Amino acid sequence: MKKIAIVTERIYPFYTGGSEKAMHDYAVSLSTNYSVTVFTAMDGNPHVGEKENFKFVSVFPKVNSTNKNGNHSILWIFLFSMNLVRHQKKINNFDLVILDSIHYFYPKIFLKYLRKNNQKIATVFHEAWYEYRRTKEFPKLISSILGILIKRLIKYSDGIFSISEPTSNSLKRNYGVEEDKISTVPLSVDIESIRQRFALKPLEYRQYDFVFVGRFARIKRIDDLISAISMVKLHKRDIKGAIIGDGPLRERVKGQIDHLGLNENIMLIGFTEEDRKYEILNDSRIFVLPSEREGFSLSTLEAMAFGCVPVVSKPKYDEIFGVSHFVKDKVNGLYYDVGNTEQLATRIIELLENPGLIDKLSENALDCSKQYSPSVMQQRIYQAVEELLSCDSKSEVK
Repeated sequence: MKKIAIVTERIYPFYTGGSEKAMHDYAVSLSTNYSVTVFTAMDGNPHVGEKENFKFVSVFPKVNSTNKNGNHSILWIFLFSMNLVRHQKKINNFDLVILDSIHYFYPKIFLKYLRKNNQKIATVFHEAWYEYRRTKEFPKLISSILGILIKRLIKYSDGIFSISEPTSNSLKRNYGVEEDKISTVPLSVDIESIRQRFALKPLEYRQYDFVFVGRFARIKRIDDLISAISMVKLHKRDIKGAIIGDGPLRERVKGQIDHLGLNENIMLIGFTEEDRKYEILNDSRIFVLPSEREGFSLSTLEAMAFGCVPVVSKPKYDEIFGVSHFVKDKVNGLYYDVGNTEQLATRIIELLENPGLIDKLSENALDCSKQYSPSVMQQRIYQAVEELLSCDSKSEVK
């Protein structure tokens, strides 16, 4: 059996989040056909979540790797990446090494070691970061460094796995990645398992008008959702919704809800177990995604599996609009311009006051989610890996 190594700072079940779940789903899918070893930041019981042909190896202790804004800490990403050099001999003689691009600071000496001691290297890209990092809000020095690191990863990779079409398109258009070097492997939701545990609740009997699921980070723009709900309340005083998640910005979020007098309208659920999250999604009509950027948004796809109508923010640059891979405006959801709270409020009111529209979009959202089954994702990642392993030699790196 061929051996695959996956290198990632954060992975489920040790961490929660969309990218963390994405890497775990990739690993589990590959373990059906290959022996998979995940090198990650973890401690405690190393056997959690393991199964046949699938194991974890600690190369860094588990840390609270978010900063005060709820984003991934650059410092801990850097420390994890530097520490890989000390543990690089563990990542030896694999048929394929898959690197997670969520942290770009892979030392050149580490990449050269992988190139010398393993058959092939591939990188998973969640986002492309080309136009977005050139905005005036983005520090120029960090933007330049990030560009260098992304190009280095592409240079040392025999193959690229992208989780969405917008990311794939940007990598090809802006970084010159060849068509035959990149494979788009979107994430999945196990709708069959969900339906066995939860009978789909009709929209008219659901208690929550809206729901949000995600970490409390600045880029998630939860404050936009809260501001929009204060506007919706002028039209619908009994508007009721739930916010699922947690993070450093929790007190700020709670303070905004208090200030706007929305304590009876917005329930702060906090971090919850998966089944409880699914229960709330099954009891909600609209799923709101106000983020300023997303690589894919597994939480949106999960909500669609319960017939929630997604109302998603459309950023200025398509490369960070990964959710557009499956959410289509006025087909199975609605778009609004990122940061435009009045427009967001209008979209929510439009759905709540038009039963015909919300029913149609809900049905289409549910149908769309069925296209993203684990079996489909498993087949795509297996095909991508097999094509990569079947190539005669590694790409030249000078």
